[in-house]
Amino acid sequence: MSTVADRTISSVTVGGITATSVIQISNNNGTFFQRSAIYVAVVPTGTTADIVVTWSAGQLCTGIATWAAYDLRRGVADTTATSTASTGTASISVPGGGFAILYLGSTTNAAARTYTWTNGTERFDQTIEGGVIQTGADNTHQATSATTYTATPNAASDTSGALFASFR
Repeated sequence: MSTVADRTISSVTVGGITATSVIQISNNNGTFFQRSAIYVAVVPTGTTADIVVTWSAGQLCTGIATWAAYDLRRGVADTTATSTASTGTASISVPGGGFAILYLGSTTNAAARTYTWTNGTERFDQTIEGGVIQTGADNTHQATSATTYTATPNAASDTSGALFASFR
């Protein structure tokens, strides 16, 4: 999630099953790099598992959030979008009967930072080691629609990386 040099994710496993990268973003504020990623793993059984993220080199911190999805048509996203603005915003098309996953990581170094999501149900605002923040939301859609999602911070943030992905 945050480090003084850009790192890449070498691999992600969930219960020993290799996860596939859906979307990633890296942003640099001159001091810190912030990387956010969404990975998907098709896990046929069980409700708990170890999630292992392997980085290309040492990290200052890593935050992990999980969503469970059942009966996906396929293990890839239908649409994706990214934003590096401190207010993460993007419009994506979500298929009927599908859902959107919305995630933002920020190297804000302000433990009191919170976010408000527009058009998504917030699931968490979390401070990770050293004041790095992550927030996430989701939304389900009965009919296909293009929707604009926004994560608005309660105060100016430093380096942000927001990811938006839809699935069916």
